[in-house]
Amino acid sequence: MSRSNPFPTSKLALRCGIALLAMHTALEGAVLTNRYNFNETTGTTAVDSVSGKNGTLMNTAVFTGAGTVYLDSYQVASSDPLGAYIVLPENLVTGLTSITVETWYSPTHNPNSNADWNRIWDFFNSTGHFFLRSGNATYGLRGDITTSSSSQGLDAPTVPDAVESHVVWTSDGATGRARIYVNGIEVASATGFTNTPAGVGLTTNWLGRSKFGADPYLSGTLNEFRIYSGALTPLEAAASYQAGTENP
Repeated sequence: MSRSNPFPTSKLALRCGIALLAMHTALEGAVLTNRYNFNETTGTTAVDSVSGKNGTLMNTAVFTGAGTVYLDSYQVASSDPLGAYIVLPENLVTGLTSITVETWYSPTHNPNSNADWNRIWDFFNSTGHFFLRSGNATYGLRGDITTSSSSQGLDAPTVPDAVESHVVWTSDGATGRARIYVNGIEVASATGFTNTPAGVGLTTNWLGRSKFGADPYLSGTLNEFRIYSGALTPLEAAASYQAGTENP
């Protein structure tokens, strides 16, 4: 007498089970430490819903009431202290040797000189920094970690103008691997990337403004900004993109 198997044994079910197990296991390696969803409608305080490390909107930066912050400093140099940007508390990533920074944002590309060096974020001190530039139509994303002794960078393609993109940076000093993802897909990677935020030291932390005065402010909207202790895996980066801004 034949007996039906009460358990799914198809290859598809098996692959799904393995994928779910891999995701569950990998999630144990990266911990969300800071999350700014910019859902405020008034005021200048950007709430960190995870750690309470609230940010402050500066000058003409404003909540749109639709889950974004509008930064309107088109073609304004970072040397001008009156531009639109966000100040985060100091030393958010100090001590981290493995990190993920994730954001959804929509840039307004600036074609002017030095415009490619605008910043999504810049965490810096007098001798080093950890940043990701937005770039423009000519030059793409670039992440950089510079310590007092060395600088390491990773370049990636340009993101579309005036279109929201999901951008993720991951780096792990122990494995020496850095990656950039756009809309859930790995677009750049590097080995031998051993510089870390821990190596940079204590930092001032800005969103939308560069440490260097000649670099322009970022112009556009920020939808979501997250920091993790640990590097998200390629599977996690893709899953986060699919989950969207409201489901970390």
